[in-house]
Amino acid sequence: MITKEERKLGEESVVYVKNHEVIGRLDALRLTDDLLRDSVREGIAHRLACTKNDPDYLLGILGSGKITRALRDRLMRKPHDWKRETYLNQPSTVRPDGKIAIVVAGGTEDTGVEGGQPATRSAKGQATRDAVDRNQMSFSAVDASFRRFDPPEPTDETWMLLYYIDEERGEVRAELSLPRFMDEDNYVTDWKERVILSAIPIDRPQVALSANEEGDEGQYDADVQPRVG
Repeated sequence: MITKEERKLGEESVVYVKNHEVIGRLDALRLTDDLLRDSVREGIAHRLACTKNDPDYLLGILGSGKITRALRDRLMRKPHDWKRETYLNQPSTVRPDGKIAIVVAGGTEDTGVEGGQPATRSAKGQATRDAVDRNQMSFSAVDASFRRFDPPEPTDETWMLLYYIDEERGEVRAELSLPRFMDEDNYVTDWKERVILSAIPIDRPQVALSANEEGDEGQYDADVQPRVG
């Protein structure tokens, strides 16, 4: 795994934000923008339905947990035939060939922002660190003097579906990103690739803030509707 000092010698993240870029990159991963956004929309609706009477610890896990379920509900049916896996208590959804896995995580406010530098909202464990290690495909990301080679096929990669509830803008932002670096506090803070999904608007949000250990964005009673057009 690269160190913080070595990471400074690395490359900028590849960011896909234009519609044709997003469609093309997701197609190569055997995914679609609609499938990912619908999973986020469905899962986050459970999170937004929480009230002050829900225990605070529930808010930290409900969004990621329900998005994971919604993603699996879509990808595990035909014709996708993905499968569910759990490694060191980290749930993932894995492509049939076993080369691509997706985990869901809450992100910081830069999630879904083209020029942002998102990070995971909470510290991650050994499963994520192992995944980041596997995502290191080339010494050229550390030292430009190393010759660049295309990553060998098949490739074993773990992507993160990040989401963030923006109460001020009334939207949920999300991106599918390939983690490259975890800092000393176990937050993922750097990405090889970022596929920016179009934002999901929150209609008529009613904010009832409640502190919790992850520093979540608060509570809502709101319907989440997909953006039209």
